[in-house]
Amino acid sequence: MIVKYSKSYNNISSLKKNFTEENKLLLKKSQKWNSIYAKQIKRHLCKNCGSKKIINFIEVQKINFSICKRCGHFNGKYQDTAKYNKSIYSLDKKKNFYKFYSKDYSKRVKNIYKPKLDFILSILKKTTILDLGCGAGHFLKACENKKIKSFGYDVNPDMVKLGKTKLKKKNIDVFGYNEIYDYVKNNNYKTISILGALEHLEKPNLIFKNFKSSKSKYLYFSVPLLSLTVFLEGAFNNVFPRVLSGVHTHLYTKESLNYILKKYNLKIVGEWWFGTDMPDLFRSIISSSKIKNKNEFTRLANKYLGQHIDELQAILDEKKICGDVHLLIKK
Repeated sequence: MIVKYSKSYNNISSLKKNFTEENKLLLKKSQKWNSIYAKQIKRHLCKNCGSKKIINFIEVQKINFSICKRCGHFNGKYQDTAKYNKSIYSLDKKKNFYKFYSKDYSKRVKNIYKPKLDFILSILKKTTILDLGCGAGHFLKACENKKIKSFGYDVNPDMVKLGKTKLKKKNIDVFGYNEIYDYVKNNNYKTISILGALEHLEKPNLIFKNFKSSKSKYLYFSVPLLSLTVFLEGAFNNVFPRVLSGVHTHLYTKESLNYILKKYNLKIVGEWWFGTDMPDLFRSIISSSKIKNKNEFTRLANKYLGQHIDELQAILDEKKICGDVHLLIKK
């Protein structure tokens, strides 16, 4: 098994600067998402293991979150039903939330998605990939550049339309929100990838169950984790909560992931732990400061924190208490 930690934030910082530059706008959108979420049915069982033993933990943007005493999963107060998810995606489309994905497309492929593919290839050497929840096809483009057979599906037609302008073979298409489960179960690809999408599903456990009975040998997925960023979002109410902004209604932990993999008898062959908790801390400090000389404050904040972000983040990554994890698993 291969275990990898960290990645440099320098390569992606320019792609994340809108979090600071558009803080007020993003915060307003987050509040709209949360207002929709707060109208859903209350959650009484852990989304990961079904236990009733969930206890209150933290409040972020007026939404309460709990911890499961059985498996350690982080649960939002309300259920993220199919109706809820469709309303969120509809709002995103109406407001053209994903339009910025058309900017710096090649840079995103090189700095964000190529490293993900390189991680797989460092373990498997050769494979074919079905990418579900593929967005605008950035990961597919990385596969195309490496001449790896791949195909992707996404629920957002605007993202798929963008992907078709970038992919030579147009190997991307639209599917229905709940069709993902059947695509996992019935496909002829060696590897299924679900990057940044599993946590948005109404029934994420069904992905693991269907993978178990599929012809695919590997499942590659990434999920957001309970980490320092969650505590920051609970403390800085005037800063856009990048993680708990309505679209993420639950988070995994190392413990809750181990629980679900053990339940379906799935084995980890590769894991990559990293996060942007320290950049989130830096962003929270800058966005919350009320100093008149903003430029000087930012300069000093960068000197004492910003310039050491990678080193500080590495501490969290190596303890596996960071914001994200990529796992490659097999049956």
